[in-house]
Amino acid sequence: MIYKKDITDVYIAIEKEDQFRLYEDMKNGDSAARNEIINSCLPLVYKIANKFHVNNKHIDLEDLIQQGNMALIKAVDNWDINKSWITTLTTRYVTNSLIDMIKDSKYKMKTKYDITRQAAEDINKIKKVESKNIEEISKQTGLREKRVKYLLDMMQTKRVDYSPITFNKDGIRTEDSRGEIRGCLADVLQMLEDHVKNEQDKEIFLSWISYLNKANKTRLIARKMNVSPDVVLASIKKTKKILREIAMEEMV
Repeated sequence: MIYKKDITDVYIAIEKEDQFRLYEDMKNGDSAARNEIINSCLPLVYKIANKFHVNNKHIDLEDLIQQGNMALIKAVDNWDINKSWITTLTTRYVTNSLIDMIKDSKYKMKTKYDITRQAAEDINKIKKVESKNIEEISKQTGLREKRVKYLLDMMQTKRVDYSPITFNKDGIRTEDSRGEIRGCLADVLQMLEDHVKNEQDKEIFLSWISYLNKANKTRLIARKMNVSPDVVLASIKKTKKILREIAMEEMV
């Protein structure tokens, strides 16, 4: 709120006739003109970032503002006044940048114990490799080929809101009001493949993920697997315990 008040009080939008003058000065190397243009758009960046924050509480508003301000600088440096006003260009740059930020980072981790933090880091490694070849990406990043494939597939599809297998600083599990699992599906699948040895438990857990939004998922899985609901519940409980323990070990 202090930041919002400061930039709103100090920086105001530049009138269109003044934009021509400042644009020419900036193109002639006047850094003061460039700074004035950037500063005039800071309230706009805040406004856009705040709108994004309403539906993306998992990302700090400060991080959205910082990302937006970096996009603003790029917009100013690439500005062509013959094509658009600076506010129009800034809105486009900032909006696209924040969409990418949310798409890439997804769930911003509040503690080091959240299993999705590692996925975000691995995705960043993959994106830096100028190749789509799984073997080449694996070689350059040090990630296993199976891990690379999981993440590449995930990057090409819409991220789903799964359940946090997350922990607070004392190692206690935290859970949302729905009791679901939110986070990176690639992490869950990878740990399931690596650490859950019982094939029936794997199949039950995968079915449980696919039925997350169904109220009667336990009964549906029991019918599909031809087992009792009690067996399903016991299996899910056992698998979640394994995944939580592995998450704690890997994230410390």
